[in-house]
Amino acid sequence: NGKWEVALDAPLAKDAVVKATQKEVGKKTSDEVPTTVVPTTADTFTPNNPVKTVVDNTAQLTPAEKTAVETAVKTANPTFPTGTTVTVANNGDVTITYPDESVDTIPESDTVVKRATSATPTVNPVDTDDTKVTGTGVAGATIEVTLPDGTKKTTTVGQDGKWEVSLDAPLAKDAVVKATQTEVDKKPSGDVSTTVVPTTADLVT
Repeated sequence: NGKWEVALDAPLAKDAVVKATQKEVGKKTSDEVPTTVVPTTADTFTPNNPVKTVVDNTAQLTPAEKTAVETAVKTANPTFPTGTTVTVANNGDVTITYPDESVDTIPESDTVVKRATSATPTVNPVDTDDTKVTGTGVAGATIEVTLPDGTKKTTTVGQDGKWEVSLDAPLAKDAVVKATQTEVDKKPSGDVSTTVVPTTADLVT
């Protein structure tokens, strides 16, 4: 096919000169033709770190999270040579392969950050004649209240840090009400619960 190659024991240094001659059957050897070793793209291009992608588990990214990391890397590096590929590992490590097959990497510490967990809300005491459940939380966060029968009600914490959900009917003594809080871009908090207590009128005759 008119092509030739020789293996190198090790890669050559930048600016080193390689010379080649050709000798055809029955002819004198050709003149030398030189070439100078040039740096790879990875030698001359330093990729920018992307904006970190928030993920739920830094040890096992989802396909959607990997795509988000890839997009972030490409957005941070608009001058990548045409044909450059970006591969994201399960843990967020990024491998950048240039058209000349040289490679750069960006570690997961520079590409992803674990999603924080929301703060636990507070739930005010609930008694047997209350028609709503109230509490405090982070302004703008979503509160999900789980009633004793499994019914869930949601509301948003106001700018004053307070929230409330209305009850269809007062709850029975010793019933348990649970609440979780979800802040923007954070995982939901753990449950916080309160047990419905009797009113003073229930206790005093």
